[in-house]
Amino acid sequence: MKKSPLCCYLFCAAMSASSAALAATAPVSAGVIHFKGQIVEYGCNLAPHDRNVEVSCLRNNIPHLQTVSTPSGSAISLMNGIATVRHVSLKDHPEIQSLIVQYR
Repeated sequence: MKKSPLCCYLFCAAMSASSAALAATAPVSAGVIHFKGQIVEYGCNLAPHDRNVEVSCLRNNIPHLQTVSTPSGSAISLMNGIATVRHVSLKDHPEIQSLIVQYR
């Protein structure tokens, strides 16, 4: 079967268009993010010890220190509600544990 030149041209055009589309969605490896505003409070420092966590935060230039027990799965409020901390184990892998801190 003989292919027409128009068919070959359309095929090449479609391949070029799809290549350009793929190139446009390629992951970006560099760039600039512009930030407007200011950081008004920094995060807290955490020091885990067995089932307790020592939390130190600087708020209004005053250091705060709190030691909390972190039973598995329970969310504990920190420093008058500025954050919660929760200790979890991965499902089917109790030896792998995470400490999740959520700031408000």
